[in-house]
Order: sequence, then structure tokens, then C-alpha cells
Amino acid sequence: MMTELRSPEAMTPSHAVAFNTLAVSIPGVAGGQRLQAAAFFRKRLYVGVLGDGGGDRSRIARLLRYYPGAERWEAVFETSVATPDGSRQRGRRPFPLELGWRAITVMPDQQGRETLCLSLLCARQPRLLLSDDGERFEALTDGGEPRPFGPLHAFQGWLFGALAGAMSDGIAEKSEGGAILHASRDPRAGGWLAANVPGFGDPHNQVIHSFQVFQGWLYAAVGNPFAGFQLWRTQARGEPPFDWDRVLEQGAQRYSFNAAAPAMAVFQDALYIGTGVPMGEPLLEDAAGCELIRVLPDGRWELVTGQPRFSPIGLQVPVSTRGPGFDDPAQTVLSCLASSGDALYAATLARTPEAVSGFKLWQTVDGEQWRPIAAPTDGPSAACLPRVLMALPKFLFVGGDRCSDPTGDRREAFVWFGKSEI
Repeated sequence: MMTELRSPEAMTPSHAVAFNTLAVSIPGVAGGQRLQAAAFFRKRLYVGVLGDGGGDRSRIARLLRYYPGAERWEAVFETSVATPDGSRQRGRRPFPLELGWRAITVMPDQQGRETLCLSLLCARQPRLLLSDDGERFEALTDGGEPRPFGPLHAFQGWLFGALAGAMSDGIAEKSEGGAILHASRDPRAGGWLAANVPGFGDPHNQVIHSFQVFQGWLYAAVGNPFAGFQLWRTQARGEPPFDWDRVLEQGAQRYSFNAAAPAMAVFQDALYIGTGVPMGEPLLEDAAGCELIRVLPDGRWELVTGQPRFSPIGLQVPVSTRGPGFDDPAQTVLSCLASSGDALYAATLARTPEAVSGFKLWQTVDGEQWRPIAAPTDGPSAACLPRVLMALPKFLFVGGDRCSDPTGDRREAFVWFGKSEI
């Protein structure tokens, strides 16, 4: 018998986290700022913002550092970013891709010390930056080899990185033959090698959106707009390209409604995966709400929130009893996941083909019973686009940008710090 989905919103409190707003203001800098990436490094908060550069096709990428005791920001790095001119090469299939900070990652170097690694995407001279102290930044030369400028992750002595897309006059191109994950023992020395065969053998596997380490495996989620995302894993033994096992395919039997898996996090001995249609990809006219899936240590998977259906391993009914989009079909993508160890947090976005129309935050302490988190009251959450979600014991960080005028043309960075009641 099919389990009836219920909406437990009325039974769960919405004040699981008490937020405070942290203003992102830089002395001497005017104009809007978009917060694109963030990380904690050496007990300091670093955020990457993209701001106006004063020219028609110019922006400034800044890395800001926050001092909690002094309650002030300082710019520790900045560089100009040329924006695209809109030209396209004949016969290509370009797709839009936001320029600026793509990722900020803390990784171990060859001596085991923590290093700050940043990927910056721009129409001219995209680059990787490394810093050992958070003050001096080394721009790595490409040496004419492919360089990842998307998400980064350290595993088994390798730094793995996904290509954000080939650039042609500022327009990103789909990867021919399928997406490739690159790996390097030492990013300063270069030597980036293909860690997988293109597209994992499927040319429709176009973009690697996220990856995560779980139970001695590196998991990579690759988007497929035709048949749904796939999930692959490797133990990275030997030399690249490594052997990979497929864990999920066909969007976990939801096909193109689960075109991608842009978020992953480990919580209570399971790997949680958020699905949907990510930013920058067109929505289907009949797009449905996002889903949350978890993979268990033995490789089996369960539906946490989403649409009940049959799968090769049997009937899947959401263990949370919540439907797609946490019972809101307008929430079309689960964009962020973060685990504090004590709780798991999720951010979902409501999208239309024209714009983002709002987001919601969620919290669980067991992976199954979820409750909404109330946003700060200093502005409408519908105007906010969360880009970063980081969880620490008892604390939650949410960062992104929001519309600051009725037209939506001007956006400003926002940062929320929340203290969990758990």
C-alpha cells in the first residue's frame, strides 16, 4: 500500500536557529556586491565577492576577511574581471556561466599544512590561487594545460577539480565527449591529469556539479539533462584515470526532473544528495520540486524527500513522508547541504524560467524529520539567493546576495550567522 505523504509543518517549530545579520561593508568601496563563495581558514571568515568595477565590461573580484572581535572586514586580495562581450563561435552550443569566484577550499599541502585554494573564472586569464597564510596569494600559471575552475576536493593525496567549462570569448561551452574530473598531486607543480574517461562513458554527462568523500570513496555527481544525473565513486587507487563505480543513474529513476545533484553532505553515516535543475540551466516547462536522496555505506540508496516510485531495488517511499520540494513543488533545486555533526541543513530555491522567487532553509537531527528555519526579519527572503551554507557545532552560516532595488538589477551581499537551539 502506498504511504500517504503528509505535511508536518504545523507540528514542527520554525525557530530552530536564531539568526543575526552581519553587514558586508568595505571602507571606500561603493556599489553592489555579489557574495559567491566562502570558507573558514585559520579562525577567520573569508568571502569572495564580485563588485562593480566602474567600466562597462569590468568587475572587481575581492576576497574579504572578517575579524569577529573587531567586527570589521578588510580586502586581502582583489583583481579585475572582464565580462563577456556576447560573441559566439559558429557551430558551438554556448551556455551562460557566472564569472568570478567559483570555489574557496581549505586543503592540505604536500607537508600536510592547511592551504587556502581559490578558483577564479573570468573571460581572460582564469586562474587558481593558493595562500598559506590568508594574506599573500600565489597565482598558478597554467602552462598550457587544462585547469579546473569549479569545485575542488582533496582525497588520497590528490587535489580533484571539475572544469567549469571551456571559455570562448567569455561564453562557456559544454564539454565535448562529456565532463572530465582532473587531479593533481601538487597544484603548484601542475601536472593535472584526467581522473575519469570523458563523461564516464556517456557524452550526455556534461557537467560535474558536486563531489564528496564518504566511507573511503570519492563520490562525483554529474549532470545529464536528457536522462537525469548519475552518481559515481572511486577509491583513487593507482594512477589516473581511476576506476569508477556507478552508484545511481537516470536521476535515481526520476530522469530529467532530477537533471543534476548540485549538493552533497555526509551526516550520521550516510551521504545525502540534493537534486534539481541548477542555476544556469534552463527549467523544463513542467519542472517539479527537488528531492533529497541518501546513500548508505553498503551502496543502497533511500528517498528522503520526493516522489514515491519504483526503482531497481524496489519501491521507494520518502522516509520523511515529505514530497518533492519538501511538499512545495515550486522549490525546484536543493542548492546547498551542510552538516554540523549534530544536525543537517538544507537550502532549497524556488525558480521560474525568469528568476529566483524565494528560498527556504531546513534542519534535521535524524535525517528524516525536517523542520523549517525562520529567516532574519531584516528583509524579505524571497529577494535572497543563498550561495553558501556552512555548519559548525551549534552555529550555521548562510551567505549569498539579494536584490536591493525593485528592478532586481542591483544586488548586495548578505551574511547570516545563526545559533542552533540543538
